[in-house]
Amino acid sequence: MPSINQLKQSFKENDNIVFLMVDVDADVEKSTAFMAENKYDLPVYIPISDIPRDYLGDAIPNTVIIGKNGDMIARMEGGRDYTRSEMVDGLKELIESD
Repeated sequence: MPSINQLKQSFKENDNIVFLMVDVDADVEKSTAFMAENKYDLPVYIPISDIPRDYLGDAIPNTVIIGKNGDMIARMEGGRDYTRSEMVDGLKELIESD
């Protein structure tokens, strides 16, 4: 969570990217409290219907990158360091090309 929060902060001035945290356990109060307690600037949402298997996969956490046209660009299972240059550069490239 700290690295995805840092990633979001690095794109704070860019209106062409949105970060959404989806609570698949549907306990938004607990998730929101966790975000506040850790001072993360990450909005938490709960799905109103089932998440398609293509998006959810078999692991939590799960990162999905969706382009402006709604197509899934990438899905990555498990935790990772979101501040790595490959992630930042890849998102910048996507923003510029989309």
